[in-house]
Amino acid sequence: MHSQSIFIKTIEGFYGVMKTKIEQKPFILYCDDDPEEIKKFKTNHGNRFEIETLTGWHDFELKLEELIAQGKIPDIILIDLFHPKHDDESIQVQRNIEAKEALDQLKENIAQTKKIVESAWLPHGLEMLEQAGTTLKRAREQYHNRDIPVPVELEIPIPIAIYTKQGISLVDDRELEYVATHKGKWILKGRSLSYESVRLMRMWKHLKES
Repeated sequence: MHSQSIFIKTIEGFYGVMKTKIEQKPFILYCDDDPEEIKKFKTNHGNRFEIETLTGWHDFELKLEELIAQGKIPDIILIDLFHPKHDDESIQVQRNIEAKEALDQLKENIAQTKKIVESAWLPHGLEMLEQAGTTLKRAREQYHNRDIPVPVELEIPIPIAIYTKQGISLVDDRELEYVATHKGKWILKGRSLSYESVRLMRMWKHLKES
């Protein structure tokens, strides 16, 4: 009887936590070494998300462990890719200046490259992304309209990925938003066989588990 009571309280606690999480804003843990980027992110998204941040990548694992121990588990974990390399601040400041100048130059090069690439090719893969989604949806509706059970393979959301060498560097914000809106994924072409295999298998595994 006592164990049953504990079980019931555990279940009630679980659903209580779930209800609270549903009622609250989604919680994001965001790690970025640039305070200006953190400030901008909070300004842009603070009205829709609860955001906790840290700037030191060395502290990330401990911070995540602390949050989990507190029962404050992130809904989304957002991680900046590059962080400072040098412990000597004077060296790091100089390297920051050089790196930002190189990135500005890269941005200009990408803009020029995009014009040249689009004189030869157009990103019709974006159109095919939408076509795949609407075709699959239409096929499901045809089964429903005929009162025929939809095949399991068609009922499950099928992953659709853009497979490209450098295309992700050349698309603009509008095109990135378009891919995200249509639930598209990205696989980088020309990388290692192991990377492609892992990416494809994870997409397939997620499909089977959904």
